[in-house]
Amino acid sequence: MGVGSGSGEIDLEILKVLHEKHPDANVVNEVVEPSKPMLNKYKALLSKTPGLDYVTFRWNKMTATEFRTEWDKRNGNKMHFINMIQMLCYVDDMESTLSFYRSLLHKDGKILVILAR
Repeated sequence: MGVGSGSGEIDLEILKVLHEKHPDANVVNEVVEPSKPMLNKYKALLSKTPGLDYVTFRWNKMTATEFRTEWDKRNGNKMHFINMIQMLCYVDDMESTLSFYRSLLHKDGKILVILAR
């Protein structure tokens, strides 16, 4: 899962590394991004990137907070990996947001948070 995935460059790099380490894994990648132009850039990059047939992309044009409400309705599956890169500065309650996304992880799941000043 990528939260605040922007135009997708980092997500796709993460997916490539994941595939190298676990070549038999099929991946469902939830992309959470509120900006339509960024999602369009992500999809354009995806169309130019071969070898991602093992990934199913689920597009969520919404904020991290809106996704929380949507996820509660879906009663979705747990995640093995979530990346949140340069997006926490856009939420009102960082602690609550992190707590929610941590709750989506499998027991041994990992979350990557990068927040630069």
